[in-house]
Amino acid sequence: LGSVSGRVYYDTAANARSDDSDVGVANVRVYIDRNDNAAFDSGEPTRITDVNGNYSIDNQFPGPAKVRVVVPSGRIATGPVPDAAGRSFYNTFVYGGFAGAYTDFGIIYPAYVSGRVFNDRNADGQIDGDESGLAN
Repeated sequence: LGSVSGRVYYDTAANARSDDSDVGVANVRVYIDRNDNAAFDSGEPTRITDVNGNYSIDNQFPGPAKVRVVVPSGRIATGPVPDAAGRSFYNTFVYGGFAGAYTDFGIIYPAYVSGRVFNDRNADGQIDGDESGLAN
């Protein structure tokens, strides 16, 4: 039997790479998606990350495995690079007899920018009464 292990980390640089300064994220579910439906189902092998973000899904039969993470509410996945639907996963292989595949997942809190775009006719950086907003 083999295993899949790795770490879930807060991707400070949002570069989809686990840098030395990226801290681990605790209490995140990582699972092997046996039926490839992009959702954790009862009976699928799973682990919850420890205080350092580490996990190991042990006692797996050798063969291909799709490893996914349940991204906590309010966060988004950065690595591996998510697919068009925003799902992050690894296609890997479990080898028998030793610790096998190592898969890291990056997550972040998304940043938002908001404001108003307007025609600043007098270039003073202020919205004046005669300066209207610009449409999308």
